[in-house]
Amino acid sequence: MAYFGHKKKIKKELEYQKSRLISRRNNNFQLFGLFYRSFFYFLAIAFFAILVYSLFFSQFLRINEVKIVGNQKLDSQMLMGVSQEVWNGKYLGIFPKNNFLLFPRGKVNDVLLENFKRIRQIKIEKVFPQSVLVEIVERDLLLVWCDSSNHCFLVDNEGFAYQQVSLDSKEVLENDLLKVTDQESQETSEGDKVLNKEKIEFLVKTRNELKGVDLGVENEFTLSSKLAQEVNLKTQNGWTIFISTEIEPSKTIDFLENFLNRQLSTEEVKQLEYVDLRVENRLYYKLKKDKEKESEESDQDETSLGSQLGNDCA
Repeated sequence: MAYFGHKKKIKKELEYQKSRLISRRNNNFQLFGLFYRSFFYFLAIAFFAILVYSLFFSQFLRINEVKIVGNQKLDSQMLMGVSQEVWNGKYLGIFPKNNFLLFPRGKVNDVLLENFKRIRQIKIEKVFPQSVLVEIVERDLLLVWCDSSNHCFLVDNEGFAYQQVSLDSKEVLENDLLKVTDQESQETSEGDKVLNKEKIEFLVKTRNELKGVDLGVENEFTLSSKLAQEVNLKTQNGWTIFISTEIEPSKTIDFLENFLNRQLSTEEVKQLEYVDLRVENRLYYKLKKDKEKESEESDQDETSLGSQLGNDCA
């Protein structure tokens, strides 16, 4: 009995020692696990901090060159100054805007379009790792559109009135723009499409044709309406030329020049009230006369010359 009691005691001691050993191992493993997790978190936080610093605060991705190209009339320094106000500074007072990843392309695009109406299109491209290329496409300034309320606008080659101006402004005077006056009562606003491309091309072509002849035509055309197929031109001597947009400008101007050189004397040219070329291969004109004779002879003048020039100049 004593033997079995002693054996049972030894067994209990072994079990106790084994349980203590297992408990010690578990404690060591927990300590190791805690250390491992702490070290992992430390490495993760350090990696994240280094990554954030490298991506947003280091010099490697800081924009050090913004290049503006494509502008012809707009001043590069003014463009740079306005855009720089956008990408200088920080988001939330922390993240720099002049960072390659955070550069505000959309905001720069909007601000430039808002401040420089002459810009038709902007393309902003980031060039890794420290450059930004801003490509400007300017509107082609062709004419000034003035409505019946004497509100004048710059018009691009697409026919859109994009900026209200005064006729004595620097931009109008320096570019020697053609003035087109609309006699309709409707007022014009920025962004309105006032002319189609075909009519713009006609007006510009007519102006270019007139530069090659000495007719003393002023740099101003008048339209009775946007849809009218006729244009009125005023000369420096006060007489008016009526032309049609459906007839090639070169043909109209040649016809007019031939008429003035062959049919009228210098004094008669000074007495002109108007010349009408709205009918192809026909020309009608009216001289300044006394009121009594005007009603009697105006029809005769128009009919006879229209017939004569129709044969001579067709």
